[in-house]
Amino acid sequence: AMPLAAALGISGDRLMPDERLMERRYGAAEGYTLAEREQLYPGDVWDGLESREELNMRSMTTLEDFRVRFARQRIVLVTHGTWITSVLEVLTQGEFGYGNSVILNTSRTYLTHDGEDWQVGAIAQAPHLALV
Repeated sequence: AMPLAAALGISGDRLMPDERLMERRYGAAEGYTLAEREQLYPGDVWDGLESREELNMRSMTTLEDFRVRFARQRIVLVTHGTWITSVLEVLTQGEFGYGNSVILNTSRTYLTHDGEDWQVGAIAQAPHLALV
């Protein structure tokens, strides 16, 4: 968030860290690479894993909280790929989301709220990565 704020000319003191924006909790598999996790914990369930349903509830509750707190303002949330995937899953009833979306690191996904409903704009835009 700090490099993004600097690039946008936003003062660092305006950043609002929020633990609800953290990545999915992986419990016993926290900190392992995907390959390590698959070797140590074959299957989709292990101790302490935050379920998709739990993540969906956390991400949407957080998104709604920010929408209400900053009504009619443009805000930037800096979060993680699975968190974004969760939001997309809920907002599009599965058209995008788990198994249907690849969220690249540092990509941008745009959401708007028209006063009644959320609208999904661009998903995982990353033209800046082509410059690398």
